[in-house]
Amino acid sequence: MDTIRRTNPITQPISFVGNRYLDWRARNRSDEDQLRKDYEDAKSVDQSSGVGNKDKWNRPVLADLAPGNIKLAHAIDLLRRYNQRYPDSDPLQLKNAYNFKYKSLAHDLADWNNLDATAKFAVLDAAEAVDFFRRQAPETWARVDGIAVAAISRTRGRRGQRQCDCSDQIPDDQAP
Repeated sequence: MDTIRRTNPITQPISFVGNRYLDWRARNRSDEDQLRKDYEDAKSVDQSSGVGNKDKWNRPVLADLAPGNIKLAHAIDLLRRYNQRYPDSDPLQLKNAYNFKYKSLAHDLADWNNLDATAKFAVLDAAEAVDFFRRQAPETWARVDGIAVAAISRTRGRRGQRQCDCSDQIPDDQAP
C-alpha cells in the first residue's frame, strides 16, 4: 500500500516528489565514505516507532527505496548477516556485487527498472522474519497459514524487529 501511495502524484504529491527524490539521491550518491558515515550515524536514530521524514532527508540510508521500500541501512545489515551465514558460498550472488560497495547496493535497490536486488533482499528479510517469529511464538507460528506468513513476514520487514518484538508482552499460548 505504501508503494501505491508514494507513487501517486495526485493523492500524495509530497510523498511522490519526496520519495522519488530520495530514490534518486540514493542511486546517485557519489561518495562511498558518506554512505558509510550515514550508515554509522543512523545507528543512533531511534527507529522503534518508524523513521521520520527529517531523518530520511538527513540520512539517506534510512529512506525506503523504490518499490521494495527497503532501507539501505537494513539492506546493509542483511548483507552482513548473509556473509556470516554463508562465509564460504554466495547462493544469491550478493558478495561480489555489494560487499563494501554500498553505492552499488543503493543504486540497485532504488532502480525501478531492475528489481533483482530488491527481490533478493526481500527474500533475506522474509527468511529472517520467519526465523524471528518461530523463536518468539513457536506455537502460534505453527498455526499460521501461508498467506498470513507472507503478510506477517513483510510487516516485520517494514516495521523492523524492534517494533515487532513483543515477546515480553504476549505469552506464546495467549498470542492471537
